[in-house]
Amino acid sequence: MGAPLLVKGVQEQQAQIQEQEKEIVLQRNQIEREDIQMKQQQTEIEALKKLVCLDYPGADVCKQKDN
Repeated sequence: MGAPLLVKGVQEQQAQIQEQEKEIVLQRNQIEREDIQMKQQQTEIEALKKLVCLDYPGADVCKQKDN
């Protein structure tokens, strides 16, 4: 294998690595956004549970879990 061909191969690998690094950053950002959204939804669920339990304290959702 000649040196120019080897250099070209290394350059192509480096380009692939850079693209993969960009994709990883995008995926991490997406995960962070989804994590924030999930936490907000959990907060809303807990608030709704409290409202339900005020009117229906015997509902299954209002019973303490031992887990």
